[in-house]
This record gives sequence, structure tokens and C-alpha cells, in this order.
Amino acid sequence: MVKPSVAKVGAAHPGWFTPGCILVSLLYIMTLFADRWLRHHDRIPQVKGAGQKVWGNAAVCHGILSAVALILLSSLSLFKYPALHWCFSFAFALSLVASSVCQVMEAFYLHKENPDQRHLRRSALLKFLVIPIAIGAGIVFAILYKAYGCMTSRSHNNMRAVGAVFEWTVCFFLTFYFLTFALDFRPAVKTSTRFKDPSDCDSDC
Repeated sequence: MVKPSVAKVGAAHPGWFTPGCILVSLLYIMTLFADRWLRHHDRIPQVKGAGQKVWGNAAVCHGILSAVALILLSSLSLFKYPALHWCFSFAFALSLVASSVCQVMEAFYLHKENPDQRHLRRSALLKFLVIPIAIGAGIVFAILYKAYGCMTSRSHNNMRAVGAVFEWTVCFFLTFYFLTFALDFRPAVKTSTRFKDPSDCDSDC
């Protein structure tokens, strides 16, 4: 049985796929800027060295590029513009990997400077585990699609189905990667005046 790939499902349902990708892109950009804002205002830990801060800024820049590429690949249907669709798909994957690697590096530096905050180490390890798995699955999908994408025999259809499974796997781990930001933002709840104990406010006064 042939399993449809993410790209084919998206091309078959552009009314859902394109708006969904645009929404994800905007939320991802907002999340990246929220991360910078919270770190700048000491709501969540931030690295001290200027050289180390480069990782965070690079993560934002590459993240924005990946979001733009996601919007473009979702707007260019696989059925109508296959070359452009895969071109922006590659740009999306490459930019997102670069952004995530920068975030992992920043997270490790944060843990080094704040060893008492365990969530920093957990966040870095989760991102570090997700990224190689997603990259590996993406490479396998690309190889299978390149080798069997244009062939129609039964055995080739089976290989394309395997490739589709790997593509869906990449999407699953991408979702999990986005969820790791919740762990990054967790300390912001404790530093918010909205969630402070009233007794703490009285003592400060």
C-alpha cells in the first residue's frame, strides 16, 4: 500500500496545509523573539559572554530563515512547482538545523554558567537527542525519494512508502522539538509577578 508523503498530502489539501504552515512559522518566530526578550530581562537565564550570545542571535536569524522557507514551500505546490518546492524544503531543513544547533550550544553554555538549574541541562539534552534523529530520518527520506520518486513499479512504490514513513517521522520529531521551548520558558513563570506569593510582595514592601 502506498503511503502518501507530507508534501503530497499538503499539495492535495492546500487550503489547510498553507495556512497551517504560515501559522506554525509565525508562532515559531514569536517564540524565538519571546525567548530573546525573556533572557534580556532576566526572566530566564542568559549567557554572560558576548561571544556566547552570538549563538542565541544566530539561532534567531536561522529560525526566521527557516520560517520564511516553510511559508514558501507550502505556497508552492509539489504538483505544480516540484523543483521550487523541494528547493525551499531543503532551505527550510538546513536553516532549522542550523538554528537548533545554535540553541543547543547556547543551552550548554547556560547550563555551564548555571549548574544549579537542572532544566537547562534537560533542555539541551532533549534538543541534542531530537536533532540527530530528525536529520538522520530526513537524509534517509531524501535518498529514497531521489532513488525511487519517479518510478512506478510495485517494489518502488514500497520504497516510496518507506520514504514517506521517514518524512512523517521527521515531522513528529519537529513537533517534539518545538515543544522543548516550553521547558525553556518554565522559569519565566516563577519570575512573573502574576504568579508570586502575596507574602513575598509583603516582605518586599
